[in-house]
Amino acid sequence: MRPGAIDLRPGGGPGGPEDGPIGESHRRPRHHHRRNLLVIVTVSAIAMIPWIINLAVSLPRRYEATHWRLAWVGFDVVLLAFLAATAWLGWHRRQLVLLTAFTTGVLLCGDAWFDVTTAQPHDRLTSVASAFVEIPLAILLFRASWRLLRLAATRATTDHDDSWWSVWRMPILGPAEPAANPASLRQSRFADPCAQSGPIDPRSQTVPPVD
Repeated sequence: MRPGAIDLRPGGGPGGPEDGPIGESHRRPRHHHRRNLLVIVTVSAIAMIPWIINLAVSLPRRYEATHWRLAWVGFDVVLLAFLAATAWLGWHRRQLVLLTAFTTGVLLCGDAWFDVTTAQPHDRLTSVASAFVEIPLAILLFRASWRLLRLAATRATTDHDDSWWSVWRMPILGPAEPAANPASLRQSRFADPCAQSGPIDPRSQTVPPVD
């Protein structure tokens, strides 16, 4: 069926079978899985509080770590991979750079933190100097991810009111959950066309030929 054609089959809608009652039943498991995931993440965040308190009172100030070389080399290999991926995706203007840039910023902050806090006195100056390079780069990557997220959300609707978008209040955009802005709901590509112009009379519609 051609894109944009109206599906007149039972359960079909302007966007195909998923817009009707059958599509709604198919979306319910996804909502159920998302809710379960959010419950797991929320419980994990709460469980981290007593765990951090336990570490604060039980861990020794000094500890001789094993596999020290493997830990740092492995971490730096992961950091290198995300730096390279961010550079490649950025040069090729791929949307996935939003994810890799943010992850690279987090890794840079973690690297700077452990460099400074685990450094020996004779290595502390070097660790602090490297942190002054890594932290500003992480901030630039966070800022780039922030701006790309706002730009992607703004372009997801035909209402290009950039001042309306706040990253902290931005809803999840998807076929089942259109943007929360009422003006965008009327014009969004995710909005249901039936809701805009009323019910569609099948007798007045013609089924286009199947290619």
